[in-house]
Amino acid sequence: MTRLSMAKGAFSGWSLLWFLVILCDAGPAKAQEVSFCAFPLSKAILQANASFNVIYEFDVSESGIPAKIKTLEKGFVQAADVQACIEQWRLPQFASKHLVAVFEWHHGIGWKRLAISGPDVKLTIHLTGEKCPYCAKGTDVPAEKTKPTPTTH
Repeated sequence: MTRLSMAKGAFSGWSLLWFLVILCDAGPAKAQEVSFCAFPLSKAILQANASFNVIYEFDVSESGIPAKIKTLEKGFVQAADVQACIEQWRLPQFASKHLVAVFEWHHGIGWKRLAISGPDVKLTIHLTGEKCPYCAKGTDVPAEKTKPTPTTH
């Protein structure tokens, strides 16, 4: 065996070893946990023609837990409800980042979207299905009262 072939073999061996060390150090991806909380709203807001955003900013600790949660735009929800919701999130892939969460309420639809963004982060969750808490099924107004009234000519 020549010196050159031995050097190539040693170099390849060391490269493979470093690759395995880096791969093992990266470890498996940590799970992100984000819950969308359907914040309670007053009856007046539910019946009003209101669409609005609820916007909060927060830092993510090194362990992925939201901290320093601050209101940017309150909307019509209680700050304590939003803070309790965000505190439950686990975002290890966004550790040590400053993020903003935007919850969107649309009149006649309900909670529609949650967007979380920050440096190198853009996560959007679209809500589907029944999200309108005051639709005919979920209200104290009988279904027959929610149907259009026929008109006569």
